[in-house]
Amino acid sequence: MLYGSNCVVLFYDSFQTQYSYTKIGFIENTYNLAEAVGNGNITITFEK
Repeated sequence: MLYGSNCVVLFYDSFQTQYSYTKIGFIENTYNLAEAVGNGNITITFEK
């Protein structure tokens, strides 16, 4: 998701929010993603 004009945000679970996001893609396979991410910080790399 895109927040504002320069902040990319990755969501892997649904929740209610008052903020507005623009969908720019999706995760094809979320199986076990929440368990893999855990509670800590992660690094995501976008490659072309």
